[in-house]
Amino acid sequence: ALRFEGSNFCPCWSPDGDYLAYTSVRSQGRSEPGVLCIKSMISGEEREVHPAIKDFDTVAWFPDGRFILVRGVAEGHRLGLFRVDIATGEAEASLIYNDMEGFHGPVLSRDGKKIFYDLDSWKNDTFRIMSYDLETKQKKELIRSSSQIIHYDQSPDRKWLAFKEGEKGIACLKTIPLGTLTVTVGVF
Repeated sequence: ALRFEGSNFCPCWSPDGDYLAYTSVRSQGRSEPGVLCIKSMISGEEREVHPAIKDFDTVAWFPDGRFILVRGVAEGHRLGLFRVDIATGEAEASLIYNDMEGFHGPVLSRDGKKIFYDLDSWKNDTFRIMSYDLETKQKKELIRSSSQIIHYDQSPDRKWLAFKEGEKGIACLKTIPLGTLTVTVGVF
């Protein structure tokens, strides 16, 4: 994107690969709401969506290609995840977290039914990967560690979650089968 170069970030591809969504922040200090940009990779046309969410980041497309999951600031200065309708810009809160710190890296499941995210508590050296079921509204702790957990993704068959965990100065790549807590480790 050449328009507003240097102000665009958080790109993500549509499920069919025909569109690229990204966030554009056009004011210093992020004092004004950002813009959700949708670029057609076929025609080159770009359009802007203006959700009423402060300080949002583009996270992922829902499988139907009609909605995008974004992370932003909700009322009361709390972090939240929102489902944005790309046709209207209307945003619906999916999950609101009461603390501004420690809520990171949301990843939308491949089927669009769950959100994976991590909760960090540096005070207690407790780091967790959580799942949130969008239909049942249930939260589930998948793994707890005394080392920071970052960069994770669900496998295409939706059976595994891979993540990077720091352990005693060494970064480890680990996987967990979704539904159990058995962990497979690979050091890199």
